[in-house]
Amino acid sequence: QSGFSLAGEVCKFCFSTLIDVNIATTLVQSAIRNFHIDYPLVCNNAAWCIGNLALNCGGEFLVPYIAPIMHALITGLQCEELQDNIKVNIAVTIGRLAMGDKLEVAELADEYFADWCSVLEQPCP
Repeated sequence: QSGFSLAGEVCKFCFSTLIDVNIATTLVQSAIRNFHIDYPLVCNNAAWCIGNLALNCGGEFLVPYIAPIMHALITGLQCEELQDNIKVNIAVTIGRLAMGDKLEVAELADEYFADWCSVLEQPCP
């Protein structure tokens, strides 16, 4: 869980210095593999990491991973047991993915859009 948090921060602040394609690939694959709703803090930090990768890698890099990433994120977004703050982080990550790969993310909109809007319309705590 903490590893994804650290990786997200590195992606946010030191991306060009510390992250290359191989490391980014490993991070994405690991985040997808470890995104289980039974471990909400892991979900939260994996989503954070993916969102920061999306902002810094650009859409082309993530294209091969959009479907499995979105499947994991949609599952989390629709999970009633997850805390609202985690769902907000997931919704923000979906938005960040859409900034890089609009078509892939838009193709799945019927699966998540209502939940995504519902989460984002909630007032911040």
